[in-house]
Amino acid sequence: MTSHLRETGKQLVTDPERLKDPVDFVQRLLNEKDKYDKIIAAAFNNDKTFQNALNSSFEYFINLNNRSPEFISLYVNDKLHKNLKGVSEEDVEIVLDKVMMLFRYLQEKDIFEKYYKQHLAKRLLSGKIVSDDAERSLIVKLKTECGYQFTSKLEGMFTDMKTSQDTMQGFYASQGFEAGEGPTLVVQVLTTGSWPTQPNAACNLPAEILGVCDKFRAYYLGTHSGRRLTWQTNMGTADLKATFAKGQKHELNVSTYQMCVLMLFNSADRLSCKEIKQLQYHHKISSDAFSLLLVFGARMFSVKIQ
Repeated sequence: MTSHLRETGKQLVTDPERLKDPVDFVQRLLNEKDKYDKIIAAAFNNDKTFQNALNSSFEYFINLNNRSPEFISLYVNDKLHKNLKGVSEEDVEIVLDKVMMLFRYLQEKDIFEKYYKQHLAKRLLSGKIVSDDAERSLIVKLKTECGYQFTSKLEGMFTDMKTSQDTMQGFYASQGFEAGEGPTLVVQVLTTGSWPTQPNAACNLPAEILGVCDKFRAYYLGTHSGRRLTWQTNMGTADLKATFAKGQKHELNVSTYQMCVLMLFNSADRLSCKEIKQLQYHHKISSDAFSLLLVFGARMFSVKIQ
């Protein structure tokens, strides 16, 4: 039985075609585990010898693929990002328990933690959390399995998000802003060391955005002595209301860098790539990318640009 399981599993985790879709890859692993669990229960009355053979075989072939930790994290991200919406709490726990079952087989759990932290950060910062309870439930399971040290940074990320909400309420209360008065700024203050780091290319924020950012900086440093703030524009997003030719109106969900480029067109009808580069000192802008901005003509009212 062991040799059969290992050979079958080896084919599954090394087939190039099946590696193209990480979510499907993990789902196939779960389907195989369910299938053999049922066989052992029905034919062998859950005999421990067969269960141990199944577990050792899964541990063997899952670790043959060095991307298994990343794929399992991507599977979690897919579920917690969109596919658990409207699912009952009981069914959510079933999915999370199955994820933990695969997690236990991983020999490089720290690699899973690295990718999980990256994916969790994107979900939190984009506001794409389907279920806060499900997110926290998985962290509790990971903490039970691996200890506080393994999940301390993950828990810190949730703490930062809650603290940031309170901070923003205090900021707007202190400024006396009214709804619809100028740009709306939402800041997440992230604790250094808890969040995954990325290269942060410099960019020139539009004057109206820079103004409210400076006000927030003054407020925050005035209420938190000894702190230092560094804007991570590479992790930000913006919602823009745009009016195109013939009066077409669209709402655009873009990155901070894209916002900086698009808002240049508030004062110019046409800009060359060289001119944009001179105005924005961040990563290279190809002529192809610039052409896409020029020919944009989507029919949808709300558009996400990536």
